[in-house]
Amino acid sequence: MATATAEKPAIKTGNATLDMVLPLLTEKKLERLAEFAQFLRWSGDDDNDDWADAPLTEEEEEALRQGREDFKNGNYLTLAEFLEGL
Repeated sequence: MATATAEKPAIKTGNATLDMVLPLLTEKKLERLAEFAQFLRWSGDDDNDDWADAPLTEEEEEALRQGREDFKNGNYLTLAEFLEGL
């Protein structure tokens, strides 16, 4: 007597690693993967990630100058003082 088993259809994404892993996932894990994929698409929609390359403001430049001057003069927090302030 033969029993019929339902096989998952082959998934071809174009990515060899995904093509090997996806058939091994349960339905619940595939749902979680889909949710994560949606998050990745959402987080990738914002192409404005070059904010770190923006030029410093005058206030930021002054704060850097002051910090360097304080360091040269020995006026800075020790690690213990810094951690105490947290």
